[in-house]
Amino acid sequence: MIPYPFQKQVLNEIDWFRGRCLLALEQGLGKTLISLWWLKRREAIPVIVVCPGTVKFVWQYESQRVGLSCEVISGRSPYRLGSADVTVINYDILLYWLNYLERNYKCLIIDECHYIGNHRAKRTRAVKRLAAGIPYVLALSGTPVLNRPYELHTTLSILCPKLFPSRWEFLQRYCHPVLTPWGWQYKGVSNVEELHSILTRRVMIRRRKEEVLDSLPPKIRSTIPIPISVQDYHQLLRNLRSNNERGEVSKAQSLIQEVARLKLNGAIEWIRNLLDTTGEKVVIFGVHKEIIESLCSALHSYGCVKIDGDTPMEKRSEIVSQFQHVPKVRVFVGNVLAAGTGITLTASSNVLFVELPWRPSDILQAEDRCHRIGTHRPVWVYYLVAQGTIEEKICRIIEKKQNIINSVIDGGSGEELDLLALMKEELFDVCGRSVEEVEHCIQEGGGPPPCDQGMDTNRLPMVQPWLF
Repeated sequence: MIPYPFQKQVLNEIDWFRGRCLLALEQGLGKTLISLWWLKRREAIPVIVVCPGTVKFVWQYESQRVGLSCEVISGRSPYRLGSADVTVINYDILLYWLNYLERNYKCLIIDECHYIGNHRAKRTRAVKRLAAGIPYVLALSGTPVLNRPYELHTTLSILCPKLFPSRWEFLQRYCHPVLTPWGWQYKGVSNVEELHSILTRRVMIRRRKEEVLDSLPPKIRSTIPIPISVQDYHQLLRNLRSNNERGEVSKAQSLIQEVARLKLNGAIEWIRNLLDTTGEKVVIFGVHKEIIESLCSALHSYGCVKIDGDTPMEKRSEIVSQFQHVPKVRVFVGNVLAAGTGITLTASSNVLFVELPWRPSDILQAEDRCHRIGTHRPVWVYYLVAQGTIEEKICRIIEKKQNIINSVIDGGSGEELDLLALMKEELFDVCGRSVEEVEHCIQEGGGPPPCDQGMDTNRLPMVQPWLF
């Protein structure tokens, strides 16, 4: 991976601020990758990342992509940690682990730093204790921080304690103080130009999407790992494997749908976070009616419209118009086949796949609903993939067979990718063994055989989906 030109500039600016700064890049511009690149460049290892629970495994995924080992902390009961380059912990459990994080971390990354906006909160006090003595601190935020300067002071006090040493003076100067019968309230902003000038000179790196359009490709794709219960997934595999009355195609379809159910709550939480932090519109694609209905119900408060196979043709143009032109309608949920062609959804530059269709050409068609002729901004495409499941394998297969996908869109042979055949071919060949050997090992010991020496184990899914 090579950084875009604007990302290289940001890396140099982090150096200028001596590794203690606020990375206020808009969603999708690569705050996570930029942070990891800088860590490698400056050898600021080991590092600890504090983040919301919804993005813990995104940090693990991106760390592995840049060649850094990563350990994700889970649960409130401390246990012995390894020696990974990157340690990731979420805000909700940090307090329980604080006394057990004994390594001499060289860098602290505070992701979505508005989470510590309340200076009285336990999580805020825990982050401040953790930051003490760590030489490098990167605070990440994609939200418009200057709209809520009240939430910013805690982060600034960690990054640069001498910049605004008096919280009272900061609030009175920049947070539009209002004296009420119940005391002072700070819900607004004042002297914003002065505050912006100070921050950009001393501690903040800001980039907006419209400022870097020339540096970006037409589509920027990201895989978002959604954690699920390993026990539930194993039970699902056992149930399907023991069902001899169903054929392979039926089992594959059932597995894909059940995995979508397992990750649904986590996916919805991630989508809500995206909507809350960006203020932008999103287009979400699914496959099964149950999943689409659940998404619409959960995201109703954001203004949600949908098109699926049951939507009358005469109403579809009205639904598209609402999404395109009504500001309060921020979410479009569509079936990949019913809404993946023939409509324009350029009001959004964010496309999310909660379920993956069988054909890569359907994915490309759906992505292009937001990337039409005359569109001058990139489209950010997010694949919400259930971690450690067959969905990871499907994504790897799609990536591996990228030349077939390109032939579809570039006028080549037009041959479609047979995901079922590829899954059967690769799921059991992943350890270099036959299907019979894998099944025998499962019967004997409950797991797949060991991989052949020299095999790239990074390719293996976290949970081996030995199904067929």
